[in-house]
Amino acid sequence: MDIRLLGPVEVWADDRRVADLGTPQQRAVLAALAVDAGRPVMLQTLIDRVWDQAPPVGTRPALYAHISRLRKTLSQAGAAPEQSTGPVRQAGGYALTVDPDQVDLHRFRRLAAAASDPVRPDGEQAQLLREALGLWRGPPLADLSGEWATRMREDWTQQRLDAVVAWAWAELRLDRHDEVIGPVRNMLAEHPLTEPLTVILMRALVMAGRDAEALDRYSSTRARLADELGTEPGPELRALHTAILRGDLLPVRDTKPGPVPLPARSPIPRQLPAHTSRFVGRAQELGQLASLLENSTPGGGTVVITAIKGTAGVGKTALALHWAHHIAERFPDGQLYVNLRGFDPTDSPMRPAEALVGFLHALGARPERTPDTVDDQAALYRSLTAERSMLVVLDNARDAEHVRALLPANPACVVVITSRNQLADLTAQQGASTFTLDVLSQQDARALLTRHLGRDRVSAEPDAVSELIEQCARLPLALAIAAARAETHPGFTLRSLVNELADTHTRLEGLDTGEATTSVRTVFSWSYNNLSAAAARTFRLLGLHPGPDIALLAVARLTDLDLAQARETLGELVRAHLLTQHTHGRYTCHDLLRAYAENLAAAHDPQDDQTGSLIRLFDHYLHTTAAAMRILHPQEELWPDIAPPATTTSPVTDVTTAEAWFDTELANLTVIIAHSSAYGWHTHDHRLATMLRLHHVSLGDNNPGGIHAHTLQAARHTGDRTTEGYALTYIGISRWQQGRYQRASDHFREAIAIARDIGNRVGEVLALNHLGLVHWRQGDYRSATEQHQRALTIARDDDFRVGEVLALNYLGFIHFQQGRYQQAIECHHQALDISREIRFPPGEAFALNNIGFVDCQQGRYQQATEHHQQALDIFHEIDFRLGEASGETNLGIVHCRQGHYQQATEHHRQALRIAREIGDRASEPLILNQLGTTYHSSGHLDQARLHHTAALTLATELGDPYEQARAHHGIAQYHHTANNHTETRRHLRQALTVYTDLGVPDAHAVRTELTALDHT
Repeated sequence: MDIRLLGPVEVWADDRRVADLGTPQQRAVLAALAVDAGRPVMLQTLIDRVWDQAPPVGTRPALYAHISRLRKTLSQAGAAPEQSTGPVRQAGGYALTVDPDQVDLHRFRRLAAAASDPVRPDGEQAQLLREALGLWRGPPLADLSGEWATRMREDWTQQRLDAVVAWAWAELRLDRHDEVIGPVRNMLAEHPLTEPLTVILMRALVMAGRDAEALDRYSSTRARLADELGTEPGPELRALHTAILRGDLLPVRDTKPGPVPLPARSPIPRQLPAHTSRFVGRAQELGQLASLLENSTPGGGTVVITAIKGTAGVGKTALALHWAHHIAERFPDGQLYVNLRGFDPTDSPMRPAEALVGFLHALGARPERTPDTVDDQAALYRSLTAERSMLVVLDNARDAEHVRALLPANPACVVVITSRNQLADLTAQQGASTFTLDVLSQQDARALLTRHLGRDRVSAEPDAVSELIEQCARLPLALAIAAARAETHPGFTLRSLVNELADTHTRLEGLDTGEATTSVRTVFSWSYNNLSAAAARTFRLLGLHPGPDIALLAVARLTDLDLAQARETLGELVRAHLLTQHTHGRYTCHDLLRAYAENLAAAHDPQDDQTGSLIRLFDHYLHTTAAAMRILHPQEELWPDIAPPATTTSPVTDVTTAEAWFDTELANLTVIIAHSSAYGWHTHDHRLATMLRLHHVSLGDNNPGGIHAHTLQAARHTGDRTTEGYALTYIGISRWQQGRYQRASDHFREAIAIARDIGNRVGEVLALNHLGLVHWRQGDYRSATEQHQRALTIARDDDFRVGEVLALNYLGFIHFQQGRYQQAIECHHQALDISREIRFPPGEAFALNNIGFVDCQQGRYQQATEHHQQALDIFHEIDFRLGEASGETNLGIVHCRQGHYQQATEHHRQALRIAREIGDRASEPLILNQLGTTYHSSGHLDQARLHHTAALTLATELGDPYEQARAHHGIAQYHHTANNHTETRRHLRQALTVYTDLGVPDAHAVRTELTALDHT
């Protein structure tokens, strides 16, 4: 198989091109994986490469669909059945499991690297480079659009130019100038300002006796450089021109071609602002920065990019400037600095073009020669820094795109970036080293106050200082303001300042210095006092909203304005820098601004107006959530009866908009539930909590921020026994996942009693099914079967299809556990058919997963793999992490059975990682035992013993007898290999006792092993 990127994206197999690689996005997925062939690409990186930082709603399901189709396409392209050539899930992403040499880009790089060996003869160098350049069929990724594809095209084209230059010099050293003139002339038509190519062409023309043409080429190149860049040719090109005129040109073999230097430089820029003399602490962070600098090798090919991220006021800029001043002398060509104002509450973010123009002027570019477009400005910036050793500080960046054009390409440069955002894309694509700046330690916070107030004053009131540090949350900005306040009143005790800051509603006032330019409240008031009456009221009411951000329609409900009026007031607030539109149609503000707005509302708006505004807002969230749930889960029997909204305007109209609603509003909804519960607004909190609880269950998230606890509290307060029963069931599910089986059982039994008392048959089915799961984990298969069978009967009587699916899947698994494979298969197929009929993806995926488990047990490994992979695709699509862990575990078992131990280990490790991330302790013993089995089968006996021992400890703690027995069995195998027959017998007997009590087929295998051991 041959994957081609150096031209349009193509796949060839057996000298035939694979005709259909799907849509441009699907080809982009293939290319995004192929550039890292054989290595995992993180999921978010893959999304960024395909959708360019602006993924639409439903991106993950679309990506999974593309990957699934690619897997099928590549599998059908002619690979051997036992090989996996398609994208496979690995380490938080996907990997294209092909030999890198099957991708033309990697072959090109390998050949070019081999040719660069200085001891290789010229003829071999030329031949290797000819072969490498022959792989190019046109512009790389020619049929793909987007930022990532464009950036790759630029990078790879530069590599091609380097290879052409190296090939041409090798040919000239062999006196084959006629071979060089045509190809180099063609390359110069595409890249006319590439001086090394011009040098080569002039050399070749002179060797061919065409001196006049060589001189004409110099003249045209010089004119073009002056016209387009405002520069003169470099020294090498000028020296070549002079030598041709004089007739004393050295032979090619006596020439050492090198990089073209820059023109004469402007004065060295020294742009670092002054840094505070009161900087303290940060020893660990400064050590990290120093290590990054020491480990960077000049000429190593990568710019050291350190992205310092953290919350507002945590001291990112102070740290960056302190370190920058400390190392400035190591950069003889100067330092560049810009405040990009990415999160400045009083100014708009600086555009990259504005920052670039400032840098270009500092580097000596003439204003009249500065290009108009950002791309051209960035190209000139990279040229002007190409041979300079510089320190670049990019302060207060909003995101990766904010700084990308400002990154030099020279490995002798160091870039330091500060931002409140994660900048993960810089790590993935530019290799940035990032770390999060946390609040100060207690010790450093005390040192900061000491630096401001003096040692005597701080040591005189140690308790007050400790409280002040906590009131300021150890934020350097808040501590500095508090210290400045104390400095202006040296006669005040620190205890008086602490008492003033004790009330959170007045803390904002206490953290002002009293100076107009540094008083937070005063600075905010300059903007607020110039607002219209409508905008001022909107700003005040926004301070009441408990969530992190708010959409336009929600603002309209909060303020009781129509959409046009709300949009107008929001625009005014954004222009006044009292609000930020952080994404299209969504608004947020700084926490201090929020506190300022809330204080204004308390002062200017009657309590009834505030309450009425919040009720309108919470009604909006309640009605829209109900509408979204009915669209996403039309078969659900459990939704509370909620009247439609009073207005016809709604942000949800179909599946796509409903999913987008939950993606963007989930944080708000969770906070609103807690807020409603705290203030006794139970008509809102218990209904919202019920719907969100059910939505999360459908996604496999059994503990979304304690929503179920709010549900239970609200239901008991309002006497809503139906909701109380469901809340108990969901709390029981969380306890079951945590391995707290007795607590889970208590909750399920209480839920069953309530359901029977009020005649809620659906609620009874759910609780019965999950009570059966507790019995299964505890090894009581008879009781588990009774609960699931009772749930199945009720579900069928009441046509509760989801409950029927759950009961069938659980019954099938118990049948499997006890060796009744045919009955297990029948149950799972029934569950599969019903799930597909009612469009219930979790039930379909679990049925497929369980069918695969039976297939594996009976040796049908190909079918097992297919079923598990189908299940995993669905789990991925609906973001069901619990299911993902199960699917990964089962795929690992299939691979282990076939002797693919490395793949099995990777799947099991992925499953363990997911289980620990979602808090699924109940599944950990099973996964640990599977890892132990895989390690034992692959000969890693010590690792096997360690994992089985860990499984035994946890299974014993949780009360999971089956996994305890499996762990004993695994440990016995370890001791048997070590010829420790006493320990082998002991562990085998413990396993046999449990297996016999459970009535599982595993008992026969252990009994056979004990018999064989006794005969030995």
